[in-house]
Amino acid sequence: EFYGPTVPEASQAKVFTFLVRDQRLGTNVRSTQGPTELGKYLIRSPIGEVIFGGKTMRFWDLRAPWLEPLRGPNGLDLS
Repeated sequence: EFYGPTVPEASQAKVFTFLVRDQRLGTNVRSTQGPTELGKYLIRSPIGEVIFGGKTMRFWDLRAPWLEPLRGPNGLDLS
């Protein structure tokens, strides 16, 4: 059996990994723009919650043990 992450977890974790890497390199992740002029790392979900951006939009309602401590009243809180 395979005990790895689910597809939504893997997708969210990938964006989180790059966010942490870029933040350590000194990038201001709150103001970084992606190619579509949306935030490169963070975007708003259909209900207005702040979520990881990129290809993860379809998993905006993901609930994962590693992600829950980052949630604030308006979505992800990276401060």
